[in-house]
Amino acid sequence: MGPKQERRIRARNHTNTNITKWKESRNGRRQSRAILGSIFPEPPPADLSDITDQHQYPEPIPLPKIERHEIEAAIKATPPDKAPGEDGIPNSLWHKLIAITKVREMLYQLFNACVRTGYNPKQFQTSITVVLRKPGEERDYRIPKSYRPVALLNTLGKILEAVIAKRISHAVEEYGLLPGTHLGGQKGISTDHAVQLMIDRIRTSWGRGLPVVSLLLLDVVGAYDNVSHARLQHILRKRRLGCLAPWIMAFLRDRSTRIRMPEGISRDIPTPTGIPQGSPLSPILYLLYNADLIERCTEKAKMAMANGWIDDVCIMATGISERSTIGKLQQAC
Repeated sequence: MGPKQERRIRARNHTNTNITKWKESRNGRRQSRAILGSIFPEPPPADLSDITDQHQYPEPIPLPKIERHEIEAAIKATPPDKAPGEDGIPNSLWHKLIAITKVREMLYQLFNACVRTGYNPKQFQTSITVVLRKPGEERDYRIPKSYRPVALLNTLGKILEAVIAKRISHAVEEYGLLPGTHLGGQKGISTDHAVQLMIDRIRTSWGRGLPVVSLLLLDVVGAYDNVSHARLQHILRKRRLGCLAPWIMAFLRDRSTRIRMPEGISRDIPTPTGIPQGSPLSPILYLLYNADLIERCTEKAKMAMANGWIDDVCIMATGISERSTIGKLQQAC
């Protein structure tokens, strides 16, 4: 054994010892709990009174099997140098393995079996949450909100999620499953489109003799963390994506993470609520989840219109006076 290899082994043993000590220390447990409460806050109970067993859902959109070329395209689209999750398998390895016929066939069988049976492997449900210090000389790093979490997910699970996300996005576009004013997170749509839409509405209002246009901007706090799984399942079935609902519910349940900080790494911590940060599937799921809000804000007040951009909502009201527009915005809220 050469001196370089000996140094590597000593460094690894030293790191493992520090991690073990940190995990066993009272301070480490306290620190991870504080960070956990900030990153994964317990959501308030959801009001599900409008969802009943007698609800009539439309016929779901039939989705064909996942094709091999979809898997290959999803793998090739992944950045090769992105940090891997707990399994340590980088995207660059999948870029090479996908050229092997047996690997392509294995992934084809695996992914289709997952969707068909509504099952997501346990290995795809775990993650590492790296906690980075937010920059700034005046920050107090004893406060959990001074840290920024970055989720590292296992790469193979993310590939399956990317395939499903693309399928949902295609169905959304093909069948018009989202309101036309819900713009964020969709292919070919940028913030320029949202700004132009607002300008066009203002000009149209003035052209109709309605000189006052009022705008209310809303931001959903802790959007991904506060998603109710029961309501999301209801919305998926309501918007004709019921065939994917069993797998998506399996994807959301029984998740766990380990928090990695400079001091070490925590043990497994359950994260049973919301939708996971960092997943390619999360943006399109939240668009669907938020769609009812966009539609109802428009329905509740005549001459008011709501735009959505992921978890941001903009409500615009037109009228002949500020009093009338403010009243419409209050009604929409």
